[in-house]
Amino acid sequence: MKTLDTTGMFALASMMFVALAVPVAFGQSKSAGTGTSGQSCTSTATPQSRRWQHGYAYGMAMRNAWNRLDLTAAQKDQIRNIRASERPEILSLQKQISSQRKELRAAFQNGIFNQSLASQKLEQIAPIQAKLMGERYKEHKEIMAVLSSQQRTELHQFRSQALSHVPNQRS
Repeated sequence: MKTLDTTGMFALASMMFVALAVPVAFGQSKSAGTGTSGQSCTSTATPQSRRWQHGYAYGMAMRNAWNRLDLTAAQKDQIRNIRASERPEILSLQKQISSQRKELRAAFQNGIFNQSLASQKLEQIAPIQAKLMGERYKEHKEIMAVLSSQQRTELHQFRSQALSHVPNQRS
């Protein structure tokens, strides 16, 4: 068996160091996402790797927007009641869509695509999805009716600001 000389050992040790150090270095990089200082994601990573971060960031921005609207106690109660009354119907529709999508994934079993099953499931999902969109729109309109015109304007501005920081991922 051939023994390694000093240069070979050094090269082997260097390669092992790089193999272990590179993943740690990239894992600690703040440019790969939102850092603890609240900076937005500006790295050159793909949109797919940032999808969760941007969805989370937008959701947090909108939550903060609702908190900054200075809602009265009566408005908060009305909005809670609207959300509570609409929630069962929305959850029911979401569960129906989820179960249909699980069945749709069965059309891709074992690398074989069953087009007729996929078409059937998509046709079943479409009206449920449309009904869900209608329920969400109805809830949105009811909540907007509770807000004053100034609050609606402020909410629209907050939403525009939040969206300006999130790149369009559905292109």
